[in-house]
Formats: sequence, structure tokens, C-alpha cells
Amino acid sequence: MSRQRYADNAAAQAIAAQIGSAGTIRTPAATLVRPVQAGAFPSYWDAEHRFVPTSGLTEWATDMLSMPPEYAGAVVSDSETTFDGYAFLVTYRCARFDLGCPGMG
Repeated sequence: MSRQRYADNAAAQAIAAQIGSAGTIRTPAATLVRPVQAGAFPSYWDAEHRFVPTSGLTEWATDMLSMPPEYAGAVVSDSETTFDGYAFLVTYRCARFDLGCPGMG
């Protein structure tokens, strides 16, 4: 697979996983509505673009290395994940389409 095709696929997957304007989040077990999360990028998702929290050893390691949760319930995204997703898409758009390149006026 070419680098361009790989980048195109990565961008398409990131956009498909992004939480839509209604704030609807699909999980394997339920559908959540979190309007405040609209536009965010989920921390974890599966091949069907559903939010899937970590489990097992990954969950244990994450819990041991992370701060305690700030909120009760499903925490689908955080500002760091969303900033990273946004930065990736801005960089992709610049490289792929020569649009919105930082510092290019």
C-alpha cells in the first residue's frame, strides 16, 4: 500500500470514528448520547467505529498510569485525544491537498 493511500485510509477512519454533531456514541452494548462530546475523537474505537473501552491488562495498565477518572460513567474522549485527532487531520489536509497549512497565511 502506498503512503498516500495509507494516509487517506487513516484519515477516513479517524473521521468516521469522530463523534457526530448529535453527540451519539455507539458502543457494543448501548448507544450513549453525550452532546458535549460532539466533534470529539473517542479514545478507543473498534473496526465498526464504536467506542470500546479497554479491558484486561490494557485497562489495568491504563488505570495504574493515569490520573483517576474525572467523571463517573463512560468517559469517551478527552481534550488530549481530540487535540491529537485535530492536529493529525490538519497536517493530513496540508500534506494531501495543500490547504490550511500552518504559517502559509
